[in-house]
Order: sequence, then C-alpha cells, then structure tokens
Amino acid sequence: MRQRCLLWQGTVLHRARSHDRPISLIHEVADELLVNSAPLFEVKEARRGLFKLGFSESGKRLVEAASADFVLIEQDMVLHEKSPVLMLFFRMRSFLPMNLRMYLDDLYARSQVEAMVEFLNRMVGVLRRRLARKVFKERQKNFERNAIENFIGLSECIDRLARRHTEVIALRFDLFYRRPGSEPAQFDDVPDVSVLEEFVDQDARFHRSMIHRFGKDLLGYAWALEFGREAGFHKHYLVFLRPQGNEDHAGLVDLLEVKWLALTEGRGFLHNCNRNAHSYKPCAIGLVRLDDPQVLEGLRFIVVYFTLAGLYMRLAVPQSVVKFGKGGDFTKERGPKKAGRKPHIKRGKWARHAVALAQAHYLNFM
Repeated sequence: MRQRCLLWQGTVLHRARSHDRPISLIHEVADELLVNSAPLFEVKEARRGLFKLGFSESGKRLVEAASADFVLIEQDMVLHEKSPVLMLFFRMRSFLPMNLRMYLDDLYARSQVEAMVEFLNRMVGVLRRRLARKVFKERQKNFERNAIENFIGLSECIDRLARRHTEVIALRFDLFYRRPGSEPAQFDDVPDVSVLEEFVDQDARFHRSMIHRFGKDLLGYAWALEFGREAGFHKHYLVFLRPQGNEDHAGLVDLLEVKWLALTEGRGFLHNCNRNAHSYKPCAIGLVRLDDPQVLEGLRFIVVYFTLAGLYMRLAVPQSVVKFGKGGDFTKERGPKKAGRKPHIKRGKWARHAVALAQAHYLNFM
C-alpha cells in the first residue's frame, strides 16, 4: 500500500498517493540487521569476464530502503520529529550513490564489484554497530513509548467494548480546516502552522457538540491529530454508538459535517468514511458485530492507524496541544474499585509482542 493523503484543489478535496511505504520498510530493515549478522552483499559471476552485485533478501530490502525518496519524505513530514532509526538512515543515505538500485542489475569488471561489495558491507557493519548501541536502543525505546501506550490503551478499550456489546454503530470521519483563500500546497511551500490554534479551538467546540448530540448513545470515541503537507492539520475520529435509533450512520456523519461547516464558516471539510463503508476491507464501519473476526481485524487496523505511526515519527507541536485522545464509557472499568492508589501496570513482553504483531500485519500505510 502507498501512503495516502488528501489535498485541496479549488474547493474540492482529492485523494492522492505518494511514495511506497518506505518509512515502515526502513524500520523493518533496521530490525533485520540486528538479528542477521551475515554479509548482505557478495561478488557474483554473471558471464565470462563480467560480474554483478550479489545480494541476500535482506540486502535487497536494504537497497530498497536506502533508495527511498528521502527529499519527499522530509517534505511530507516537515512538521514531524523523526525516530532515531529514521534519522540514522537519513545520515547514511548521504554516503551512498544517488541511484543505488541500478547497481543490482548492471554488469562490471570483477575489481569494480569487489570494491562495491567491500564498501556496502562496511556500511552495513557501521549500521549494525550503531543500531546495537545501548544508548541508541534506549533513545529509540523512549521515542516509541507514547505510541505504544496509546496503542495498548485503545486496544484495551476496543476489547472492553466487545465484552459489553455485540452490535455497535462505528463512525469514521476526518476533520480538515484551512484559511480562506488558501491554495493547494506546492512542493517547497513553508507549512502554515499558525492555523493550528484556530483548528484546535474549532475542534474543541465541535467535540463538545458531538458529545452533547449523542448523549447516552455514545459508547466511546478516539481521535488523532495529524499534519500533511497538502491537507494541513486534520483529525481522525472513531466514534461508537448504541445501534437503536442510529441506524443511518452515514446520515449521522453528514449532520456532523453540517455542524463542522457552521463552526468553521465554510472553511472546514469533513471526510465521511461511512458514506462508502463497505469499500473498506475488512469493514469495521457502520452497523458492525463485535463477535465478527473480520470486524475486529478492521478495528485493529484503525487502532494501528491512529497510534502506531508514532513509532516512526511524531507531530512536533507545542506540549499544550494534545495529539491523541479517547473517552466515553469504553474507557471505564466496571465493578467495585479497590481502595488505595491505582497500581502501576507493567506492560512487559506481552505488550511488545502485541505491538510487533501489529507492526507486521497492519502498519503498512507509510
């Protein structure tokens, strides 16, 4: 899958696609380098007198990761703090040929290939040593902490919801906002960050209105603040409602759009995922059964989408700006409360295992 974004063209918002999931690939390759100590490149004879660069599967993936369009990544993620792993690959890339892929297929004299193999394996060795350093691992672990907590917390909320309800209405929509007269972003435009305060204020009013509108029918919600070069600041929303009286789920989101447009005086846009709910596979939008494995798989993807991009990069905004939130009944434990201070829960290896599975199966959109 490719990373997806939305961009303004006139008064219409269009879906666009950019580079092929290089950010997750870079982190996957970094993990592979820590467990695979074998040389990744070798001299391979192609035909008499001519040789080519031989490579393992990990070597090929490393070349693919190093051949990503790092300029485009930097432009797309200009307001994001990058993970230590991603920053290490950014630095490494400056030492490599611009078009590294072409060396995989072309034929050369033996001495040329030997020089390439020596250089590339030496670079791999440097990467492995940097990745294996204790201080580097701690920096990466600290960078990932909030994303993991958000992922585990929202996953637990979904599990709690599934234990209490067989059927729910799931709403998925995205809120966008722009200044009057703004135009589609150009490649080298400086992002307009001054709009963030306006967007946050308008969204807070929208959020209060939404909670009031749904009242006791509201079972839970989650949201994530993001920034895209074309789309600007925007929020992803996931809302769960009781089914009775809320069957017209797409119409409910349309009513939310009317409210958002009124609050923003027409400067906002709402993308209604429920309008084409069945185009999402596996489908976890609309009237869904929480005992259906396909629905739960769809919800896992949404949870990952809202939280685990933070393993790789996080929005660099003032600390006063909240970037992820959840609330409603599904955040609350039921039953008698124990006296005293709430115990600190150690996530342990099971949490890391859950995150690793989610990365492997769902984190393929960036």
